[in-house]
Amino acid sequence: MNSFSDLVVQFDIDMNVIITLLFLPLIVTIVGFARYVIGVRSLGIYAPIVLTFIFYEFGITKPGSIESDVFQGLKFGLFLTFIIFLTTVVSYKILKKWALHYYSKLSIVITSVVLSIIGVLVIADLTNNPGILKISVFSLILIASVSERYMNLFAFNKSTKKAVFLSLETLGISILCYLVISLSSLQNLLLDYPLLILLNLPIAYMIGRFSGLRLTEYYRFRDVLDTEEE
Repeated sequence: MNSFSDLVVQFDIDMNVIITLLFLPLIVTIVGFARYVIGVRSLGIYAPIVLTFIFYEFGITKPGSIESDVFQGLKFGLFLTFIIFLTTVVSYKILKKWALHYYSKLSIVITSVVLSIIGVLVIADLTNNPGILKISVFSLILIASVSERYMNLFAFNKSTKKAVFLSLETLGISILCYLVISLSSLQNLLLDYPLLILLNLPIAYMIGRFSGLRLTEYYRFRDVLDTEEE
C-alpha cells in the first residue's frame, strides 16, 4: 500500500499545502497550551498562525521542498516583522490625535506598511539579497494584514509597555510554533501517518478543561504559595 506522501506525489499535490494543513491544528493547540497552561498570551490566533508560516516560507531554500532552514527563516521573518511593527507603531502614533474613523486610520497605516515592504524589497534587490524576495504575494498580503492586529492593540490598550510586551509574547509563541513545524522528523511522521492529527482532539479537550493555576501564576504568586505551605 502506498504511503500518504506517495499519494500526494502521485496526485501532484503541493507538499507545502499538505504540511500547512496538517500543522495548522497543531499550531492552534500550541497557542492554546501557551495561553491556558503556561499563561503566555498572544494577539488572538490569526497573528501567530500567519507569523509561523511566514517564518516557514522564508526558511525554504529549494522550490518544492518542505525543509525549512530555521536560521534563514527567523533572520528574514523577524526582520520583516520588525519593519511592519515599527511602521505600524510610528504611523499610529502620528494618526492617534487625528479625528478620523478607525478604518480610515487603518487604511493609512496599511498604506504605510505596504510602502515599507516595497522599500525593503527594492533595497533587497539592489543589494543582491534574494532571500527576502522569494516570498509569495499572498504571504506578503497576510503579513501586511498583521499590522491591523498591532494597530488594534495600541488603539485599545492605554499602556504602551503592555502592548509591546503582548507583541513580544505573540512573537515568542510564533517562533516556538515555527521551531516545531520545521522539524523534519515530525514532518515525515505526519506525512506518513496523517491520521495522527486526530490526537490533537483529546489534547485540545484536556487543555480546554484545564482549570488550575498557569505556570506564570505560580511564579507571580510564589510568595503567597510559600506562605501557605509554611
